[in-house]
Amino acid sequence: MSEPKISVLIPMYNRKHYIEDCINSVLAQTFQDFEIIIRDNCSTDGSFEFVAEKYSQQISSGKIKLIRNEKNVGLYISSNHLMFDAQGKYITFLHSDDLLVIDALQHLYEVAETTNADVVHECYFLQSEKDGVIDIHKLHLTCWESKPVQEITVISEDPAIRFNEWYVQGTFHDIMYNLLRRNFMLENEIFFKYDYKFTELQWIMFAKVFIKTPSVCYIRRNSPDAGSRRKQTVDLTSFISRFITFPRDMDELFTKIDFFKNNEEIQYMAKAFLLKHLDSFFVFASKYYQNGITPEIWREVDNIFKKYFGENYFYPAFLFNWIHAMPFNKPVDMIANSANTQESK
Repeated sequence: MSEPKISVLIPMYNRKHYIEDCINSVLAQTFQDFEIIIRDNCSTDGSFEFVAEKYSQQISSGKIKLIRNEKNVGLYISSNHLMFDAQGKYITFLHSDDLLVIDALQHLYEVAETTNADVVHECYFLQSEKDGVIDIHKLHLTCWESKPVQEITVISEDPAIRFNEWYVQGTFHDIMYNLLRRNFMLENEIFFKYDYKFTELQWIMFAKVFIKTPSVCYIRRNSPDAGSRRKQTVDLTSFISRFITFPRDMDELFTKIDFFKNNEEIQYMAKAFLLKHLDSFFVFASKYYQNGITPEIWREVDNIFKKYFGENYFYPAFLFNWIHAMPFNKPVDMIANSANTQESK
């Protein structure tokens, strides 16, 4: 099979009940010069085996590549591997329970080729009811950004405007709603590490041609178990390590973009904005502190802060515990014992 125009990249984890709809929505596209690459993140529900059997013919022909990770590496690392697996001029990511509109690839490819775009971003998508059922009559037109467009639009190269697209969520950060030129991503070393929002800042600032389209290309399945498709293997210790180390990566990024150089206020805004996002998305959403500061949390937090701060660890560790226990109305000056923990559940 010759190199395809588009690589559709699907990270998969335990989506056996949805993956057929996902794959079929790609195979049915009006634009057929594509490959599908699926990386299974050690599913335990038979997803890998189901795809291998159901699509054996397409796998044999090379239309579909099915790869299984040796261990569960999480969504972001798996997505990085997929970019290197891809052969297409362009790449687009598709969650393994979501679908593409039938002419999605046709539209995105034509826009990218016509405008010589590094990024084609979709402002709108369709979303199912919370039961996860894809019923064409019950899909909701959705936009999670403050600056959608009503026609195909080239976004200004002015770095202040580009930064504003990121900072005020003028462009929504999830990677799925985009067609990206693969070499643009690789040459600029734009990879997934902390969260899609960190990656988005890079492609927004580095893209020479950044396009927005109002055309609907993506169908998001809003299912009750949607969170399980992410299945991060990261524990609280790794989350805290990310929070402590990510400013170094931000500083490295700032050295590559003139807009950030000698602009400490903007640098602070970017770091604070991303830290708040990471904190809300990982720690608060994971509800580590819903039962208060347990002995396990206390020891884990103390150990990781000792690693980075040495003998000065206590105050930052205390603040971390305090901030995250507060929303659950849990006292910071006591450790919840097993009995209290059970009573609070």
